[in-house]
Amino acid sequence: QADVSSGVVVYSIVNTLCELSDVSKVQFTIDGEQQETYGDIKNFTGSFERNLDMVQDASKG
Repeated sequence: QADVSSGVVVYSIVNTLCELSDVSKVQFTIDGEQQETYGDIKNFTGSFERNLDMVQDASKG
């Protein structure tokens, strides 16, 4: 099992969905309810916008 932070998991989903022309923010719910935390993310409520700080530049290795 890889040791991947919750932030990387969340923003891999958010950044991928924000590639779609109709999507600018992503909100996560479980059974229609927002969760206060997810893994090491302390504030998991609200919407998430694209965060390119989580993207590794392939040309930089």
